[in-house]
Amino acid sequence: MEHFDQNQILHSNQHGFRKKRSCESQLIITLNDIASSFDNGKQIDSILLDFSKAFDKVDHKKLILKLRYYGVNGKTIMWIKDFLHNRSQKVIVNGKESAPKAVLSGVPQGSVLGPLLFLVYINDLPDEVLSTIRIFADDSYIYRVIENSNDIIVLQNDLNKLMEWEKKWSMSFHPSKCKLLRITNKRKPILGEYVIHGKVLESVEAAKYLGVTLQSKLSWKPHVNEITKKANQTRAFLQRNLRGCSKEVKSQCYKIYVRPILEYASAVWDPVGIGNKELRKKIESVQRKAARFVFSDWRFTSCPSNMNAELKWNSFEERRAKSRISIFHKYVNSKIDLTPNLIQKKNSMLTRKASIKYHVIKARLNVYKNSFLPFTVTLWNSLPANIVEEIDSIKFKDKLTNYQLDLIDYQNK
Repeated sequence: MEHFDQNQILHSNQHGFRKKRSCESQLIITLNDIASSFDNGKQIDSILLDFSKAFDKVDHKKLILKLRYYGVNGKTIMWIKDFLHNRSQKVIVNGKESAPKAVLSGVPQGSVLGPLLFLVYINDLPDEVLSTIRIFADDSYIYRVIENSNDIIVLQNDLNKLMEWEKKWSMSFHPSKCKLLRITNKRKPILGEYVIHGKVLESVEAAKYLGVTLQSKLSWKPHVNEITKKANQTRAFLQRNLRGCSKEVKSQCYKIYVRPILEYASAVWDPVGIGNKELRKKIESVQRKAARFVFSDWRFTSCPSNMNAELKWNSFEERRAKSRISIFHKYVNSKIDLTPNLIQKKNSMLTRKASIKYHVIKARLNVYKNSFLPFTVTLWNSLPANIVEEIDSIKFKDKLTNYQLDLIDYQNK
């Protein structure tokens, strides 16, 4: 990995199994790209690609060829060949064993080296196309701004090139699981079909990418509906099974099993706009019911807000805002990689405080204005200097935790 990092071998659009990168960083970059085009009135045709058993189909001989191409030689390549060689597998059912069968392809899953070998194998995939393709391990998402029918042809040609790539490298797409998501606000979008292996891709109104539901008009209503339903189901399960437990146990289980459902990648989908008041209330209602569950108090006259205060549970809205700021802090201090550089510092020498402010990205629509970068920069610029100048992540988080955000004021900005 040091060799790959020093020589910048791994493609910048790959965020899987890499230092300073994650699902969240991939989603932030992807949504910033799409939302900015949407804000400019553009149509974006995007296709979620599904590989069939990707990790199991890595051809060992072809993998070694790619490793040599990327400069892995000598004893290291011999060690990797031995690591992959002479593996077998068998099936055991009710104590009966099948005959062993040689494993001629695939990277050993569950190993430390397996994910890195897969990144090497899929590394040249983005270079095959003219459109933008984002990859997280084997999760691939290709999209292009569609301004005329020629752009549809270009995107289909990119799919054709990907099909040539999969044939060359013994991989295969699962066309019935590949989906077309046309993201646009236009009344009359430019329509076209896309084909993989002779099958016309299904056009959908919403699709899930890295655990977040994207919608054709970039509304977060489908995603919020899905996660609140799942969170309420999990809370109801805990409620049925932990009736006799203490408040401490119930509270801890809520934090472990329910809260993460509502906060996964929230920096990306946070419905901060005033127009999304209904969605924000729907998310908060999960915590209000959880507070009643912890106190075993379902009386109509009791107040969940007081229960939240006693439990010291901040609102989800405040937690999401501070989570955004924490991610932004890591970004400006090079602790996460959101390449290319998406924001610029203000060139002001008037005061020390002004020097740590950033240019707010201009946006026409709330969809983009309330997305990660434009809104988070507004939050960041409003923080006092003693917080934003703190480089240490732990100390920064402590200072931010004790700071009271005025979210209504920020939304009006």
